[in-house]
Amino acid sequence: AGEASVEAAGAVFTALLAGGDRVGIAAMGPRDCWLPPGAGTDHAVRGRETLATDPALAPTPSDDRFYRTLWRRRFRRRLPGDAQVLFFTPLVDDVPVDAARRLDAYGHLVTVLSPDPTASPSRSTTPGRRLAAIERRERIRTLRGAGIRVVEWGDRSFPAAVASASGRWSR
Repeated sequence: AGEASVEAAGAVFTALLAGGDRVGIAAMGPRDCWLPPGAGTDHAVRGRETLATDPALAPTPSDDRFYRTLWRRRFRRRLPGDAQVLFFTPLVDDVPVDAARRLDAYGHLVTVLSPDPTASPSRSTTPGRRLAAIERRERIRTLRGAGIRVVEWGDRSFPAAVASASGRWSR
């Protein structure tokens, strides 16, 4: 799910830059990853390098301790006041839910984009997988109940999920 999030973030990064938007990259975790919002060809190269090589975006999680309050303060200081936040997360715990809700409360438009790690072609129905799916659905319900947009994808592709969500939002 982490790799799917980074891949989707890369596609969105490229698309937004191509559309003339300023785009940055950050990772929520113990390792610092920050590319300030920018535009242009050089920024696109830096963004692709960040997504491909930054240790904070590696598929294996860090064993370092994560101080989310410190991370949140640092992120808020760095983030332009009018920035929109596209938050890529598999929603496997409550930390990203809290972060998204706080960013929303600070006045940022937040959209959560979430690959579903509980969706599987094998459709394993172990009790653990079922519980994880229920907890994840509740996190999505909490976010949507707070007015935060959520795009999720599992078996279908990320572009198909975004197209489907965009159709619902434009009505």
